[in-house]
Amino acid sequence: MDWAFSVNGSLAFLVEAKAVGKKIDRYDEQLGDYYAKEHGGVKLGILTTGVKWRFCTDLDKENVMDNEPFLEWEVLKGAIPYDFLTILQRDKFNPDLIKTFAKGKRRQSVLVKELTRLLEPSDEFVKLAIQNKEMLFEDRNLTATVIQEWKPILASAIHEWAQQQRLTAVLEDQPVDPSRLVGKPGGIAKIGEPSGDERYIEFWEPIRREGLFKGKPAGGSWISKGCRGIWLHLAVYNHACLVDVRFSAEDRRERRSKAIELFPDAKYSHELRESEKCAYIRFPVLDKGIKDREHWPEIREKLKLLGENIYKTLRGSDV
Repeated sequence: MDWAFSVNGSLAFLVEAKAVGKKIDRYDEQLGDYYAKEHGGVKLGILTTGVKWRFCTDLDKENVMDNEPFLEWEVLKGAIPYDFLTILQRDKFNPDLIKTFAKGKRRQSVLVKELTRLLEPSDEFVKLAIQNKEMLFEDRNLTATVIQEWKPILASAIHEWAQQQRLTAVLEDQPVDPSRLVGKPGGIAKIGEPSGDERYIEFWEPIRREGLFKGKPAGGSWISKGCRGIWLHLAVYNHACLVDVRFSAEDRRERRSKAIELFPDAKYSHELRESEKCAYIRFPVLDKGIKDREHWPEIREKLKLLGENIYKTLRGSDV
């Protein structure tokens, strides 16, 4: 073990550090041994190369570090996990929050996997979903051809439903939301100040009143609009805002490649990202976000302008 950090005289977390380039998942067992030796005195183990970070706790069995981390972070690629790093601040550190956060992350991961499965619906699921032929104006027999025709429509409908439901709001023991932390670093929202959700609702309201995103559900960090199986997301974070274009069908990479040609580097700064099931084009807008209230009008204007421009360009193309 390289470091053991204590807070107020009590052991807080362990850190095992390896050289940059090392595959840190090979050292889980080593960190797990140190973790177990503390006999419950620690609830967080960290593996890092300085570039890659893995955060572990003991959800499955008390005092035995889990095989899988509840959070992974790549400094040069992924977004900064402010929601978790905030609860590691010395003056606010509480071991119970570590497990609460990890539990919320695990539950969210399970839901994401289930939604991913639903977004590639089986033949049986399609049959179940469209069995009310009168409501869907489908009077054909549900042959293999008809089912294949309905699959992308059903997947798109499920995605739209998921966007509207904001599933994480129903999870118990949710992790700390960084948008609820306002004022100076480490400061918890004061009584009378708007919560994170209220600030997001206030931020998005002018965009939801008219134009392309009129009436679209919002309240979290994003607001979305679909276009022929492509999803356009306006997103605002603590001190950043951006537009994401997401492709999720089997031909996602091909469609993204065609779409990129519509947005030359000289005019549109962008970067490419991928997850297991999606391909993205990310367009940074400003280094200002939900915590920069004095800049909200500028942020809204530029987000909306770029989002509508990208949407119209995609809609008028054959992507």
